[in-house]
Amino acid sequence: MIRCRLSTETRIGTPPTEAFRPNISRLSAGLLTRARFFSQDDVDRAADVCVLGRTVRDQLFGVEDPIGKVIRVTNLPCKVVATLIPKGQSLSGQDQDDTIIIPYTMAQKKLKGITWLDDILCSATSADAVKVAGQEATAVLRDRHHLRPEEEDDFNIRNPEDIIQAQLDASRTLTILLIAIASISLLVGGIGIMNVMLVSVTERTREIGVRVAVGATEEAIQLQFLGESIMLSLVGGRRGSALRRFWVLPGWTDFEMAHPDVAGVRGDRGHFFRGRWRIFWILPGAKASLLDPIEALRYE
Repeated sequence: MIRCRLSTETRIGTPPTEAFRPNISRLSAGLLTRARFFSQDDVDRAADVCVLGRTVRDQLFGVEDPIGKVIRVTNLPCKVVATLIPKGQSLSGQDQDDTIIIPYTMAQKKLKGITWLDDILCSATSADAVKVAGQEATAVLRDRHHLRPEEEDDFNIRNPEDIIQAQLDASRTLTILLIAIASISLLVGGIGIMNVMLVSVTERTREIGVRVAVGATEEAIQLQFLGESIMLSLVGGRRGSALRRFWVLPGWTDFEMAHPDVAGVRGDRGHFFRGRWRIFWILPGAKASLLDPIEALRYE
């Protein structure tokens, strides 16, 4: 894949340019919206023809029909022979329609000045044959590159399973990272609430002594400060949820849909909230309920 400067008389763009053999249409059924893919004769002659993605078509021609029109790939005139069916964005957010396809011989001879291929796209006869096809491709490439048995491959072969596994690994790592960040944030918030309530207990020591002196039980004192701690936590959580609606990162919702494991961090965070935060709620009430009423009444 190469990035070239495209232009018409009125518009300019720089999408990635891909070079293929004519049988690429077999690998992607229903690839074209109309017209024809370039032929073997176009490849043999390194003909100046191209196929446009929907984004490139819209940028260069708008609502006009691009078939038969001439654009410039870098400074090379190139005739549009077909357009591609829109694919939309990939899971990584890349626009799959921002592309242009040309014969690989044209890219080699007229754009890059090379005689080798950077990438080769292959298809297997079935899903079960993917690994076998990869092994056969490895053997062919090692033979063509004249590599000895003890030498390492000087090329890379990727199949869909490897790409999917890499995405799953990245998603799993990101999930663990987000859970760790959320847990640390909640821990810091819980310690902050506990310290606020402990300061409140210290400032209200005399009030606690009066309540105990008139008959308040330890359970009543604990419930009072436990309720205040819970209310303080809920108010802070509600405010944080409200601010999230205004400060959420662009595209985060789409990212959550594409990575359900990351969206599940909310559930883990809620479990942490219900379980681990109880100690931050209970400690201030426990300290208040254990105060000696006589010492509390003497406190100034």
